[in-house]
Amino acid sequence: MADITINDALGDFQKLNDVDKEYFLEVVRKQMIELRRKNISDRVSEVEVNYETGKIKTGSTDDLLKDLNDD
Repeated sequence: MADITINDALGDFQKLNDVDKEYFLEVVRKQMIELRRKNISDRVSEVEVNYETGKIKTGSTDDLLKDLNDD
C-alpha cells in the first residue's frame, strides 16, 4: 500500500466536486463509526477474558479509592 500524507489526501479532496465531497465525508463518517464499534468490541472481549480468568476486582467506590491509595 502506498504511503499517503494528510496533505496529499486534503489536496485530492479539494479537487472533488461538491457532491463527491459530501459522499466522501459520509463514507469516512461510517468507517469511523465501524472503527469505534470494533474497538469497543475488542475491549469487551478483553474484559470478558479478564473476568473469566479472575483478573478483575469488585467492590465499592470506597474500596477502589483505598486500593488506589495503597499502591
